[in-house]
Amino acid sequence: MAHDITSMPGFVASAVTEVFSMFVDIELSDPTIENLAGPTNEYDISAVVPLSGSLSGAIALRAPFASAGAFVEAFAGEPAEPESDAFSDAFGELANMISGSSKAKYNSGSLAIGCPTVVMAPGHKIKMPSGTSCWAVRFETHKGPFAIEVGVSVGAVEGTDWSMVEQNDAA
Repeated sequence: MAHDITSMPGFVASAVTEVFSMFVDIELSDPTIENLAGPTNEYDISAVVPLSGSLSGAIALRAPFASAGAFVEAFAGEPAEPESDAFSDAFGELANMISGSSKAKYNSGSLAIGCPTVVMAPGHKIKMPSGTSCWAVRFETHKGPFAIEVGVSVGAVEGTDWSMVEQNDAA
């Protein structure tokens, strides 16, 4: 079955709006969607959710610490220190909910999501394998900016390691 992976960023944008409206209660700007030619290093924290099955890839919720802290507090109902398990668990759960909603909206073939991995390091990069279509779905809020980075390809990508994260030496 052929998959139109170019529709995935739109499904992700819709999922973010839905999850933030229901669980975070922070107003979002309209999303901007851009193609990514390579990894970005503008964020402090990422929650990476792997995709497998009819698509291979990952959906990553990425934000500066200040934005992430505001989202975690709104979602969990109380502040949490970035070093705490509560912080990374809540941020990872937001990514998981966005990925699950995106999966339901995509609804094509057998698509599975994995457990989120949370990375905290200013200026880190998430590298997707070559041949992967990548987009950034960016949002602004009164609490700060964030993005969902999506990298997908149809079917399995041989030798894929979705956990490849690189620290920016300049950070």
